[in-house]
Amino acid sequence: MKTKTFFQTICIVAISMLFVISCNRDDHISLTKEEIQEIETYNPQLLIENFAAALAKVFSENKEIRELVKDEALKMIDDDYDVLYILVKDVKLKDNSTLESNLSKYLPREKLSQLIQEIPTLTIFVPELIDDAFSAVKWDTDLDIPKVAFIDKENNVHYIDSFGDKKTFAHNEIPLFPIVVLKKSERIVLKSSKLRSSIQDNVTVIRANNGLEFVFDDEIYDNIKPKQILTRLGANTDIPSNMNKMFDAKRFKDQVNIWQRDYIYYDISSVTGRGSFNENFGEHIYSFQLLGDPNGAYNGISDQTGDPRYNSSFVTGPRGSTPIWTDGEFEFWVNVKLASKTAVGDGIRKKFKAKGEQLFDLDIYYPPRGSGTAFVRGVSKTKKFFYHNPCTCLAGIWRSLVKQLR
Repeated sequence: MKTKTFFQTICIVAISMLFVISCNRDDHISLTKEEIQEIETYNPQLLIENFAAALAKVFSENKEIRELVKDEALKMIDDDYDVLYILVKDVKLKDNSTLESNLSKYLPREKLSQLIQEIPTLTIFVPELIDDAFSAVKWDTDLDIPKVAFIDKENNVHYIDSFGDKKTFAHNEIPLFPIVVLKKSERIVLKSSKLRSSIQDNVTVIRANNGLEFVFDDEIYDNIKPKQILTRLGANTDIPSNMNKMFDAKRFKDQVNIWQRDYIYYDISSVTGRGSFNENFGEHIYSFQLLGDPNGAYNGISDQTGDPRYNSSFVTGPRGSTPIWTDGEFEFWVNVKLASKTAVGDGIRKKFKAKGEQLFDLDIYYPPRGSGTAFVRGVSKTKKFFYHNPCTCLAGIWRSLVKQLR
């Protein structure tokens, strides 16, 4: 993992899955029921492939299962259209069957149990495709029968249809048909494996029927716990009384050149002043923007497999040609350290995330109407990203760090 420095130590981590797809019939593998059952216990890759084949068949046979996956995806429990298989496999359908019992017609139950042991956070992801071709919101469960995609160890993207035919996508291909993706969740983890000190007593715990407990990898993914939504002040909005001190701090800085935090935390309004620590304030990142050359900034954070990227080529067809970012979000890790003359604090690490279109504007060439094809020439500029809920990002960092040094 590479380390990149902006204004503090920020580690960029690849998130989500690089979702590239269209329709390339370069591989035709018809999987029979017997072949599906011939799964070696030491081959998790084959296990996930055969699960994909079974799920594709079940999707084609059972509308209620399509509705179940759609409804669960729309809940966005991790702030994305992810469905944790272990949480839905035992949901009773109208005929008293379950997703697992339907899958067991094509994959033995012991293999389904083995899959959960291998990948407890196995997720069915419903992507948002370009040009409204398919998404959890647009999913017509009467008509749309999704194919099932998965990624192998070499990062090749394959998909299987209800007939058991397996195909592979080229790296720049995008689907225009219903499809879901099997993956290991990046946002939900087993509670026992979450050992970071950032886990708090009030963390949201998700419990499966088999007793396994899961937590969110970071609180920014927790879409179950109600969030306090903060909005930006309008240009003509009066300053709230509890914000007066923030604006006074700027005024004292301009007038007598004191450090703004000295006034906010210690009520110091002169260069030689002294004061006691006030614990009633915290800090957060409110906005974020990558500076410098836009294309250099883009290349600097989109340099790893799985990072969001723009597609330089366009999908053409009756639906038209549409530019698109690959699925996923950038994750930024912010490491904050505080040192004084007498001690060094342990520091705090927090995360925030943003989509490619929230950070960059693209330079798109549009040819004269009726001639040629539009394409992306690069990044035209970076954009300022306003964090929608600052309190869940870095709130209280300064207060916490100062208290560590007292």
